[in-house]
Amino acid sequence: GTNDWSYCGDFNDIRRRCGEYLSQVVEWFNGKHIFSITPVWRADFDRKPSPYSFADCCELFKEEAQKRGIKVIDGVKLTPHLPEFYADGFLHPNDLGFTVYGMNLSAEIQKYL
Repeated sequence: GTNDWSYCGDFNDIRRRCGEYLSQVVEWFNGKHIFSITPVWRADFDRKPSPYSFADCCELFKEEAQKRGIKVIDGVKLTPHLPEFYADGFLHPNDLGFTVYGMNLSAEIQKYL
Protein backbone atom coordinates (compact mmCIF):
# COMPACT_ATOMS: atom_id res chain seq x y z
CA GLY A 1 0.00 0.00 0.00
CA THR A 2 1.74 3.07 1.27
CA ASN A 3 5.21 1.69 0.53
CA ASP A 4 4.23 0.87 -3.05
CA TRP A 5 3.13 4.47 -3.47
CA SER A 6 6.28 5.87 -1.88
CA TYR A 7 8.85 3.73 -3.65
CA CYS A 8 7.38 2.35 -6.86
CA GLY A 9 7.16 4.91 -9.62
CA ASP A 10 5.21 2.88 -12.15
CA PHE A 11 1.45 2.94 -11.58
CA ASN A 12 0.84 0.06 -13.99
CA ASP A 13 3.40 -2.08 -12.14
CA ILE A 14 1.62 -1.40 -8.84
CA ARG A 15 -1.71 -2.36 -10.47
CA ARG A 16 -0.23 -5.57 -11.88
CA ARG A 17 1.38 -6.62 -8.60
CA CYS A 18 -1.70 -5.73 -6.58
CA GLY A 19 -3.92 -7.70 -8.97
CA GLU A 20 -1.66 -10.74 -8.88
CA TYR A 21 -1.54 -10.72 -5.08
CA LEU A 22 -5.30 -10.30 -4.67
CA SER A 23 -5.99 -13.05 -7.22
CA GLN A 24 -3.79 -15.37 -5.15
CA VAL A 25 -5.63 -14.40 -1.93
CA VAL A 26 -8.97 -15.21 -3.59
CA GLU A 27 -7.62 -18.58 -4.69
CA TRP A 28 -6.31 -19.39 -1.20
CA PHE A 29 -9.49 -18.32 0.62
CA ASN A 30 -12.13 -19.15 -1.98
CA GLY A 31 -15.62 -19.13 -0.50
CA LYS A 32 -14.63 -17.11 2.58
CA HIS A 33 -15.34 -13.49 3.46
CA ILE A 34 -12.32 -11.57 2.22
CA PHE A 35 -11.73 -7.96 3.18
CA SER A 36 -9.23 -5.52 1.77
CA ILE A 37 -8.40 -2.56 3.97
CA THR A 38 -6.96 0.29 1.96
CA PRO A 39 -4.01 2.11 3.56
CA VAL A 40 -4.61 4.45 6.50
CA TRP A 41 -4.47 8.22 6.20
CA ARG A 42 -1.08 9.86 6.04
CA ALA A 43 -0.20 13.51 6.46
CA ASP A 44 0.97 13.85 2.84
CA PHE A 45 -2.18 12.30 1.39
CA ASP A 46 -2.29 14.74 -1.55
CA ARG A 47 1.46 14.85 -2.27
CA LYS A 48 2.43 13.50 -5.67
CA PRO A 49 5.95 12.01 -5.72
CA SER A 50 5.05 10.77 -9.18
CA PRO A 51 2.22 11.47 -11.60
CA TYR A 52 -0.28 10.02 -9.10
CA SER A 53 -1.24 10.80 -5.51
CA PHE A 54 -1.68 8.50 -2.53
CA ALA A 55 -5.44 8.87 -3.03
CA ASP A 56 -4.97 7.58 -6.60
CA CYS A 57 -3.08 4.57 -5.27
CA CYS A 58 -5.82 3.83 -2.71
CA GLU A 59 -8.40 3.96 -5.50
CA LEU A 60 -6.29 1.49 -7.52
CA PHE A 61 -6.28 -0.97 -4.59
CA LYS A 62 -10.04 -0.56 -4.19
CA GLU A 63 -10.68 -1.21 -7.90
CA GLU A 64 -8.47 -4.31 -8.00
CA ALA A 65 -10.15 -5.76 -4.91
CA GLN A 66 -13.66 -5.09 -6.18
CA LYS A 67 -12.85 -6.77 -9.53
CA ARG A 68 -12.21 -9.94 -7.54
CA GLY A 69 -15.28 -9.74 -5.30
CA ILE A 70 -13.29 -8.66 -2.26
CA LYS A 71 -15.07 -6.40 0.24
CA VAL A 72 -13.23 -3.09 0.55
CA ILE A 73 -12.88 -1.11 3.76
CA ASP A 74 -11.58 2.43 3.38
CA GLY A 75 -8.57 2.63 5.70
CA VAL A 76 -8.43 6.40 5.38
CA LYS A 77 -11.74 6.59 7.27
CA LEU A 78 -10.64 4.35 10.15
CA THR A 79 -8.58 6.93 12.07
CA PRO A 80 -8.90 10.66 12.67
CA HIS A 81 -6.72 12.81 10.43
CA LEU A 82 -4.94 14.43 13.37
CA PRO A 83 -1.22 14.07 14.26
CA GLU A 84 -1.96 13.15 17.90
CA PHE A 85 -3.36 9.78 16.72
CA TYR A 86 -0.02 8.84 15.09
CA ALA A 87 3.21 7.84 16.81
CA ASP A 88 5.20 9.84 14.30
CA GLY A 89 2.47 12.48 13.84
CA PHE A 90 2.33 11.45 10.22
CA LEU A 91 1.55 7.84 9.28
CA HIS A 92 1.90 5.15 11.94
CA PRO A 93 -0.99 5.05 14.44
CA ASN A 94 -0.11 5.18 18.13
CA ASP A 95 -2.05 3.35 20.88
CA LEU A 96 -4.91 5.83 20.68
CA GLY A 97 -4.93 5.69 16.90
CA PHE A 98 -5.00 1.89 16.87
CA THR A 99 -7.78 1.85 19.46
CA VAL A 100 -9.94 4.02 17.22
CA TYR A 101 -8.83 2.03 14.16
CA GLY A 102 -9.84 -1.26 15.79
CA MET A 103 -13.24 0.00 16.89
CA ASN A 104 -14.01 1.44 13.46
CA LEU A 105 -12.70 -1.64 11.63
CA SER A 106 -14.87 -3.92 13.76
CA ALA A 107 -17.92 -1.80 12.97
CA GLU A 108 -17.16 -1.91 9.23
CA ILE A 109 -16.74 -5.70 9.20
CA GLN A 110 -20.00 -6.15 11.11
CA LYS A 111 -21.83 -4.47 8.21
CA TYR A 112 -20.93 -7.44 6.01
CA LEU A 113 -21.63 -10.29 8.42
